[in-house]
Amino acid sequence: MSVDTLVELTTTTFGVCLCTTSVPQGAVLGSLLFTAYAALIGDAIESFGMSYHQFADNAQLYIEMDASNTTAALGRLSNYTDAVRRWFLDNLLQNDDKSETIIIGTTDQLKSVAAMKAATVAGTSLPLSHELKSLGVTLDNHLRFDSHVKAVAKVCTFHTRTLRHVQHMLSTQRAITIECSIVAS
Repeated sequence: MSVDTLVELTTTTFGVCLCTTSVPQGAVLGSLLFTAYAALIGDAIESFGMSYHQFADNAQLYIEMDASNTTAALGRLSNYTDAVRRWFLDNLLQNDDKSETIIIGTTDQLKSVAAMKAATVAGTSLPLSHELKSLGVTLDNHLRFDSHVKAVAKVCTFHTRTLRHVQHMLSTQRAITIECSIVAS
């Protein structure tokens, strides 16, 4: 959000309150004001009949599809995301570079969409991913978490192996404490 962005907040008690100045990035109130600003997207998304999850500026839209009629669901997704994209553009929050798509289901359900290589989201054709990262968790199209577990194990192994370079300077108990804190985090 730029410093000169116009922020519009709607409340039921006080009506509309316009703020013609914003908070510089990194300011104490910046996170709170951005959350209030971006929270309005939830109302817009729900008004289009979609479900969503939101964390700060990360909005994830999802729909339930019947494996026997994916065309109708994907058409709804395209229409809804066009409307949501317009809301993002009007409110200076659009970032197409971070958009990803995934279809999650059983092996049989995914066979019905195997020929599909892309989905139209917000007027843009996005390739379907077999896995994507969401808030640090790698999700695959079967929700097995194999890729996520492998990635976490790889990072833990890297950090615990790095510890060997300073282990001779640490007591055994301190080395164990550091290693456990690395793995636990």
